[in-house]
This record gives sequence, C-alpha cells and structure tokens, in this order.
Amino acid sequence: MLTVQDLHDRAGKPDLSHWNAAEAFTVMEAAILTAGADPLEYTDIESLKRRGHPNWKNAAIILRGMCESICTDQLNVLEVWRWASEQFDSRKLDPSEVFMLTINESEGINPNYSRLSRKALFTWYEKKGYLRAKSLAAVTVLAPIKHTDGEVLDVDFKAASTVLALPAFLDPAHEFSAVELRAANEAWLSAVENGDPKLAGSAVKAKLRKFLDDHHEYRSLSNEAKSRVCTVSNWNKKGGATPTPD
Repeated sequence: MLTVQDLHDRAGKPDLSHWNAAEAFTVMEAAILTAGADPLEYTDIESLKRRGHPNWKNAAIILRGMCESICTDQLNVLEVWRWASEQFDSRKLDPSEVFMLTINESEGINPNYSRLSRKALFTWYEKKGYLRAKSLAAVTVLAPIKHTDGEVLDVDFKAASTVLALPAFLDPAHEFSAVELRAANEAWLSAVENGDPKLAGSAVKAKLRKFLDDHHEYRSLSNEAKSRVCTVSNWNKKGGATPTPD
C-alpha cells in the first residue's frame, strides 16, 4: 500500500505546513490531508474527484477506513457525530453510544463534524502501515518468462527486479519498534538523498535536525531525543560543512 509520503509525492509534494499548528482535525480534513491535498481548497471527496486530484480514490478509501475504525474502536476520536435520517442534520453521540457502534454503522458517521487529535491520527497511521519506512533490505524478485497463453516457461534472471522489504525493527506496526530508531533511519536517508550534504555547503547534523523538526511524526520528539538521533545518524563526527567556492 502507499504510505503518506508516497501519496504526497504523487500529489506533487504540496506545502501543507500551515496545518502544523492544528492539534485536531475533522475526519474529513484528516482524510484529505493524508491524501496530499489541502482541506482549505478541497472540502470533500467529491471536490477532489471533480478537480481531478490524483489521489481522490485513496482519499475516499482512507475516509471510509477512518469511519470504520471509529466504529471498531481502532481510532480514538474527540467527538463523534452521526447523520440524521436525511443526512441534512447530525447529532453528537455520547461516549456510551460511540462504544456501542458497529462497523455496519460506519456510513452514518458525519466526517465533517467528528474530530480526532493529531496524536490519534498518527497512531492510526502506524496501525494501518501508512508510515512504513522506505528503506531496507533488498529482496530479489525474479521475472517469469511467459508463453502467449500465459503459461510460465522459465525465469528471466536478467530481468530480475529488486524490491525493498521492511525489517521488523523499522516497522512502526511492530510492538517493539523504537521511534528513535526509525527516526535515525529516515533522517539518514533524507540527508544522503542527493549525496553528501557537505558538498552543497550544509552541515550533516543541521541537515538531520531539520528533517526531524519538519517531519510530521518526529518533530514532537524532545530535544534530547532529537540530539540522540542526530548523533547516531551523523557520520561526520568532526562537524561543519564543506566551504562553498566563491
């Protein structure tokens, strides 16, 4: 499945940084943001579809998944609103009513009023695999040679492709995966994405720290935790950047 990063990349890496100040979202806002769109520009799934957003189908399924997760106690919410019979009005449910919801009632959730916290959203991401790391142990996938009728005749080793498998210790869904370990891995990948940052005049440690401060999940780490992550990820222990020529 596509991660949040994958979806945002496909959407052209939109600048949604103005949402960093928000600590709670409606379910609709959360689904639209996850798909790489701005809820200030798109009000619902239909507006995404109508304007041809590349991730509108993903947004629709994400919204459905969130509503189903509310009804199955997999997504903690601040408040849940339910549509009235004609869907022109809705009412806020008491906690006891939320507890009694079943998955068959997910379509009755009003996503425009129901709200969840930022923390609950990222916990849901982790449960569903939307934050899986990009990096990791390579696994060779052999390309089959097929006859015109579809029968596999042999394996083409020259056409073998490489895919990335996820080690358990970097899988956020694993109960023993450490957030600082995942942060160090992703910070290092970001720092070396375009080669040695020193050659571009950037200090490695500063590059690592910027990634952590800008990341939707890791920016909430303490200064001490970020310092540990930068120390582990930094291969340039001498510090400093390579001076750029005049």
